[in-house]
Amino acid sequence: MGRILIKNGKIIDGSGAPFFYGDVLVEKGIIQEIGLVNTGAEHVIDAAGKVVAPGFIDIHTHSDTVYMLNNRGKSKIEQGVTTEMVGNCGFSVAPAYGQAAKDIGRNLGKKGLELSWEGYEEYLQALQKARPAANLAGLVGHGTLRKSVVGSEERKANSCEMEQMEKILGESLEAGAFGFSSGLLYAPSCYGDAAEFVRLGKVAARYGGIYATHMRNESDRLMESVQESAEIGRQSGVAVQVSHHKVGGEKNWGAVKNTLASMQELRQQGLDITCDVYPYIATSTSLGALLPSWAHDGGTNKMLENLQKPDFYEKVRQEVERIEGERGYDKIMVSYLPEGELKQYEGLRLAEIAEKTGRSGVDCLIYLVQASEAEAGMIRFGMCEEDVQAVLQHPLSMVGSDGSALTEREGKPHPRNFGTFPRVLGHYVREQQIMGLEKAINKMTGFPAWRLGLWNRGLLRTGFAADITIFDPEQVAEGATFSQPFQSPRGIDWVLVNGEVVLQEGEQQPVFPGQVLRRGRF
Repeated sequence: MGRILIKNGKIIDGSGAPFFYGDVLVEKGIIQEIGLVNTGAEHVIDAAGKVVAPGFIDIHTHSDTVYMLNNRGKSKIEQGVTTEMVGNCGFSVAPAYGQAAKDIGRNLGKKGLELSWEGYEEYLQALQKARPAANLAGLVGHGTLRKSVVGSEERKANSCEMEQMEKILGESLEAGAFGFSSGLLYAPSCYGDAAEFVRLGKVAARYGGIYATHMRNESDRLMESVQESAEIGRQSGVAVQVSHHKVGGEKNWGAVKNTLASMQELRQQGLDITCDVYPYIATSTSLGALLPSWAHDGGTNKMLENLQKPDFYEKVRQEVERIEGERGYDKIMVSYLPEGELKQYEGLRLAEIAEKTGRSGVDCLIYLVQASEAEAGMIRFGMCEEDVQAVLQHPLSMVGSDGSALTEREGKPHPRNFGTFPRVLGHYVREQQIMGLEKAINKMTGFPAWRLGLWNRGLLRTGFAADITIFDPEQVAEGATFSQPFQSPRGIDWVLVNGEVVLQEGEQQPVFPGQVLRRGRF
């Protein structure tokens, strides 16, 4: 595209340092000069009245295959995101061996994709072949790793299986994975004990990788879960990233203040622990995740088969009712159902569906899991605004959407997929004024780049990759809501990925300069 000169901008460089006014010269995908630039350029962007910042790094996403379906990455590019970290919550689509290959292949087939890889290197090559609009980096999902070796059974891995998991994780890290993740709410990741994670953590630590954890409990046993995560880090030496730090359930509100203080103290003791957060009071996952972990023993098909048995159904029913009955079925919104008769319930609360169908809330929940073959998605309203702000403001937190790069309109997905970063900048910085713009941008750029070891991104520096987002600080805001999620944000004007303009005056351009990033390589 030739040289690009961004002139007259309010430059916030991603480090947390105060802003300054100046220009940025970009050529051959690299930032060539910053300051008062007198050099001419083929393309000039007048950024007067706008903030010029590094491209936003979404450290926690689930866009593992979406760029293979549609490489535009619309919902992320429009937010100013230039890099996504995939493979979170214990779920990745590589490595794919054994039971993992069967399950991943089946899920990809439903989307019209074919599983064309086994190892992590092959997966990264397939991602690059898709020509993504944004940069992508990845973690190895522990659930996928375990399913590749152990399968879906609820049991301890034997010594032979542990050695095999360590070997495959090492190979994936050699290929460029940035570490590994756990999803201790989900099967089969939840079947691993602390000793298993310590052994895998030692492998990740040898490569300078991180351990990102969706902790075992984010409600009644939040502190216990933070302590478990910390102990894994302490014994293995791996850096710990607590995923989407929050607490659910009204009786637990305020607990994050204690866990954040504990994490701060752990850092003072020498443990490398940080966290990420999304700026909403609702979570989102599969409806089937609300069933007890033991119900998932043997995999999804086995669970669905067992639910046909009256004794098994009743045991599941009692445990779900014990937890969800207290929290309230009016707080669970069904976000996705497959095409057909079930589709009419999409976007409704479970309490509403129960009233329409004459079922109890718990029976309605289990029915939708069964009838959708465990494909039903949900949004649960269970956090409070004060806790969200407490985590956002804390010096150990960075921003991550926990969403995907969505382009096609399907279901009623969480608005975090479309509005996470503009919401922080508009609602929390401009309107609520809970932190300054420099601090917020650091949490979206320089801080996550540091966490991942992306030493040539996340800051506006000469010689760094030209990932740049330009926005209007007075106009930036999320457009997506829970009832109407497919709404573009406002105020994000220009986005450059590796020096190519992918968003021009709010309109996405047909260019796909994203790179698949690999740990330790530039």
